[in-house]
Amino acid sequence: MTAASPAAVWAAGTLTLDDCIRLALEARSSATVARRQVQIAHYGFKQTRAAFLPQSRIGSGFVI
Repeated sequence: MTAASPAAVWAAGTLTLDDCIRLALEARSSATVARRQVQIAHYGFKQTRAAFLPQSRIGSGFVI
């Protein structure tokens, strides 16, 4: 399969499913980027906050 440029695909008038998927993956919108940045910040905050919470460990073992 040869990859046509987005302009060539639009000029052809018909998009295949593969064309749609490829175009969607290539065209990252600013909203998608912003959403990912918010998620990254949220997880970074959770990780930082977890460092200050009490830690506990539960283990089991068998001694002969």
